[in-house]
Amino acid sequence: MNHLSVIEIDDRNKHLVEQPSNANRTYFSRLYQAESRNAFRNVSIKYVIEGLEYYRIGKEEYPLTAGQLLLANQQSDGEVYFNSNEIALGICIDIQPDMMFDALQSMSRFHRQDPDRLFERKTETTLVFEQVYHVNNSLLRRKILPLERALLNENVIIEPLNEEWYMELAELIAIQECEHNRALRALESVKTSTRQEIYRRLLQGRSFMDEHFLQSPLISDVAQYCCMSEFHFFRSFKQAFRITPHQYMLRKRLELASSLIRHGDLNLSQIASECGFPDLAAFSKTFKKHFQVAPSHYAAAL
Repeated sequence: MNHLSVIEIDDRNKHLVEQPSNANRTYFSRLYQAESRNAFRNVSIKYVIEGLEYYRIGKEEYPLTAGQLLLANQQSDGEVYFNSNEIALGICIDIQPDMMFDALQSMSRFHRQDPDRLFERKTETTLVFEQVYHVNNSLLRRKILPLERALLNENVIIEPLNEEWYMELAELIAIQECEHNRALRALESVKTSTRQEIYRRLLQGRSFMDEHFLQSPLISDVAQYCCMSEFHFFRSFKQAFRITPHQYMLRKRLELASSLIRHGDLNLSQIASECGFPDLAAFSKTFKKHFQVAPSHYAAAL
């Protein structure tokens, strides 16, 4: 493999990761062992393709498994550590803080981590909301998944990772951050730190629903998963995301149904069953209410 715009890292040359800050760089790592206290030299995306990696920021631990990514700020006390008999494949993307700041500043709706005050000073180190995402549930998938495919398949041509590529990635992060800050402002709590903690738990609950929506889990089970009371979770979720948990999972099922119809491999009765509806009539009624078209007409128009 020879991608000049990506620095390839293995156990023999992992010292190359210790690059200076304030630089746009992308690393593709194949490691059995890693330990560094300089893991977040810039605004960073840590994405695991295969295996398990551990990160620590302050007192927070972030174990990342395949398909998960961590978005984090530049900081001096961030660590990575793992030691395994199985190889860990990952992509690390560093984005210049200045570029990230400019992308955020260009979004007129952006507010900093204290969502009641406009982000005004470039000296602030907190640019992004530090959180673990599944890549499929993040806007960053538009850049990361094509990069992953190219790195794992020599027959796939990699997109040039030039300054424009990093600016587009920073723009996707900025769009994502706008949504985070809108949700933070919507939560009814006086203290910013309390809002942030509630929001982290809501994101955990939403991720749980993303994985289990076909089983239609009880709201009480989702709330328990993210350590909140059922009512507090329900009310806060609705404030932050402008939709109830039940409506969110229903929307996920209907989006899946729409995708299955487009693929054309199953008939409508099979799709109704696959997406958790009791019968075709209930599915058709719900689908038409959401998409303003009956599923049969939707399929016929394809």
